[in-house]
Amino acid sequence: MRLPNTPATLDPLDAEADLHERFLELRTRLYVGRDALYGRLRDFALAEGETPLLLKGESGLGKSAALARFVRDFRREQPDRFVLAHFVGASPRTTSLPTMLHRLTQELQRRFALTLPVAETPDAIIRAFTIAITSLPEAARVVLVFDALNQLDADDRAETLIWLPGVLPANVRVLCSAATGPQRAPKILTAFGERDFVAVRMEPLTRDERRDLVKAVPKLVAKTLDERQIDTLLNNPATENPLYLRVALEELRGYGSFENLNTLITRLPDKDDALTTLFEQVFERLEKEFSANLVADVLSLLACARRGLSGPELVERTRHLKKEEADDLYPLLRQLEAYLHRRAGRYDFYHTSMRRAAERHYLKWPAEEDQHDPWLRWNPERQPPAGDPTEPEIETRDRLIAWFQSERLTARAIDELPWQLTQLRMWQDLFDLLGDLSFFDAAWTANQVEVRTAWSLVKSAGRLEPITAYRSVLAKPGTHDVIALWRLGLYLNDAGYRTELLPLWTDLIERFRAARDDARLQGCLGNQALILRATGDLDGAMRLLKEQEAICRRLNDPAGLSRSLGNQALILQDTGDLDGAMRLHKEHEAICRRLNDPAGLSSSLELIRGGLSRRVGSATAGLGSATPNTEAQCDSRSHAKHRQARWLRNQCKSSVDCCLVGEVVSITAETDREINAVTGSQFQACVKKRPGTGGIAIDRTAKDLRVIKQDVDVRSGNRADSPERGGQKVCTLGRGGEAIYTVFSIRARMEASLMRPPYLATNIDRT
Repeated sequence: MRLPNTPATLDPLDAEADLHERFLELRTRLYVGRDALYGRLRDFALAEGETPLLLKGESGLGKSAALARFVRDFRREQPDRFVLAHFVGASPRTTSLPTMLHRLTQELQRRFALTLPVAETPDAIIRAFTIAITSLPEAARVVLVFDALNQLDADDRAETLIWLPGVLPANVRVLCSAATGPQRAPKILTAFGERDFVAVRMEPLTRDERRDLVKAVPKLVAKTLDERQIDTLLNNPATENPLYLRVALEELRGYGSFENLNTLITRLPDKDDALTTLFEQVFERLEKEFSANLVADVLSLLACARRGLSGPELVERTRHLKKEEADDLYPLLRQLEAYLHRRAGRYDFYHTSMRRAAERHYLKWPAEEDQHDPWLRWNPERQPPAGDPTEPEIETRDRLIAWFQSERLTARAIDELPWQLTQLRMWQDLFDLLGDLSFFDAAWTANQVEVRTAWSLVKSAGRLEPITAYRSVLAKPGTHDVIALWRLGLYLNDAGYRTELLPLWTDLIERFRAARDDARLQGCLGNQALILRATGDLDGAMRLLKEQEAICRRLNDPAGLSRSLGNQALILQDTGDLDGAMRLHKEHEAICRRLNDPAGLSSSLELIRGGLSRRVGSATAGLGSATPNTEAQCDSRSHAKHRQARWLRNQCKSSVDCCLVGEVVSITAETDREINAVTGSQFQACVKKRPGTGGIAIDRTAKDLRVIKQDVDVRSGNRADSPERGGQKVCTLGRGGEAIYTVFSIRARMEASLMRPPYLATNIDRT
């Protein structure tokens, strides 16, 4: 038998799945009891519904183990259902939202042979994921499990749940978990609070469950406690937390005599935040086994690092210690292995209680407050304000800053350095760092959102204006890299410094013309046009936009074309050409639908709504003489709007081919009924179809009205063709009847627009 010349290559998707399976096995190795919880999770997964389930509770209560047990047993009981789980901490890359969604999308694509668009950017990955879960075969039954969502990398997309549709397909069940403490509740819990979900609270262990766990754990460490010692241990109420119990048993393992055991059991913390205090006792024990300086250094560095530290990085940061102390680094990490996990090859705390213990014990943070996230810590609107950094924290962060400054353009420094400077409120240093065009360009390429956030804090908390950091660059743009200038211009333009950028865009236009870089030239033309519009030069702005349009059509660039058309429409609105503006808005809308661009679509619909509002305002300018006196005397906004709608219904002769609402509009053909719009608190434009006439009405409805079901209900007398595309029915409506349409608002990126933007019903057949 001959062996192959090269080893078999393991598929990356299979390799990642194997790591999650190993994590599942590890978490269920000592799982005891909680059958009622499993039953509740199972019943939820078997039922149909449109909302996710959230399992929440304090750190250490066993949420990960409960979900792991659910996945293991549910797969055995329901082999016909596809259960796909993601456990944060199972592999180094599990904390990244795009990586998580990309893996799950690929698994769904492989299992159900889905055809999905190529996704590389975070927004595209989110769209691909939502399209995947809404494009599953009707007969498929899928259960998605997301563990420890609070441990995903801090990111607006992750923490706002933008990636999880507010209304889920009935054949997709989603179960999530998140910790509620011991510090301030994570932001993701706030995001759940803004949508419908099924809440399940993780309950503490019962006494019988704790007893079973005590008897199981020592079997692995060749030590048993007698019944009296077990009773003494379980009399401590803190042992209701399984993590506390596991850590306590691990600590008891090291004491041989019964006398020492009995003494240690009685000294275990049992009040207030007992789990955090227990971890502090673990630290004190490690300081006796290893060097106290080494333990303090390692845990302080891990507490201050943004995304953990690798083994080699810890070696470098502890090199100042005595050799005999530094040599114990890896033995110390092995002792801590049960309480740490690896993020992209770097060590970090797995449990928030252990992080809290390190912050309290070594950084001397006195208050139970959110200090790990500097964007929240130094928010000027925070009340009460956060406490000043402590001396141990300053000393540790200064060491990290000095190290990252020495390699400031590496990926690690770009990620960590602004964050560390922000933690110490070093606003001038952060101002100077971001003002370095080479660093700005590298940071912008890595994460635009974080650059914007950092500058926002520099401006609001540090009272320093971003534009002043780039005065020298803007004064001589020709001496700097053109692409870096392009990115800087994009940021400053969005930040509101438009008039100051006119020389920059002029220079870039000349350079891109010379380089025949039409792709970037059209963007510069559009940006300069916005400045000219803001300064009142509408003719100059229109000339630039027309040139941008021509370039985009020549390059077959629909995204750039849609922006150009949208901005031209705004100028036409400014000049009073509402019909011309509406034609361009409609073309802009059509392109956004084709591109699957929910942000552009949302903007387009809002602008069309604005155009319709202007039409209504001009059409009803002299309404007082055309309506009964009794109605003219109505001072109620609601009555005035209904009066306006009735007048338009009777006077307008042209039909409108688009219904626009915040979320859902009900269109009725009953002659005598008022226009019925059910949505949130946004302005809406809705169409009432009557035989032989058309009409427009603008209405604002109450915030508390329920959103009606997203579906199509074609009643008797309708001629309708309702093909189903991706779970969204599209209806063509004839005379009579009622249909419900879904469209998208400014909240499109937060909810359903990421799910089904290409399949909106817009055209109403009037035959």
